[in-house]
Amino acid sequence: MKKVIYILVSLSFLMPQDSGRGVLKNAIIPGWGFIELDNYKEQSKGYFLREAIILGSLLTSRSSSDLFEDYYVSYGIDYANANIFQHDSEYSINVGNYNSMYSYNETMLRKRRPDDVYPDDEGYDWEWDTSSNRLKYKKMLQASRDLDKIGDFAMASLIVHRMVAVVNYMYYSRTGSNSKISSDISKPSQNTVLL
Repeated sequence: MKKVIYILVSLSFLMPQDSGRGVLKNAIIPGWGFIELDNYKEQSKGYFLREAIILGSLLTSRSSSDLFEDYYVSYGIDYANANIFQHDSEYSINVGNYNSMYSYNETMLRKRRPDDVYPDDEGYDWEWDTSSNRLKYKKMLQASRDLDKIGDFAMASLIVHRMVAVVNYMYYSRTGSNSKISSDISKPSQNTVLL
């Protein structure tokens, strides 16, 4: 991220004074640089709105992911006696896929993967009291991971949105007309939102 900021600051010094300041403003907050341009104030509001929606998605998905992580960790401790805090994410996934460490180890030995077997009496033991509790844990784990991926996409969207704002600003400041590159948020179906 530091490299991107250095590049943007360097580019702003190479451009005319008015244009360079606007590029830097749009790189920081998309739409901010457009406020200074005539007949572009309405598009500036669109950039601000899209930025707020993407940022809201990022913050909501990250906090929800953390909340689901807390849920599945405590659920695994309560109903499977699993030491999820002490091990990596692969262990968490295995706890959700197998009723016990014994069942997991048997499967790994059948698949001729002895390196993946968990050793006895080293804190890897777990055993679910019911399969339905294991499945509930697995759903919480998957929800946490999915929300984390949404956060990753939102982070990438923030970067792309800034790039679009910078390119549009540079194009408009040089030519006086709109660029064909734009960003927009649309909802093609009830369960889908596109940037």
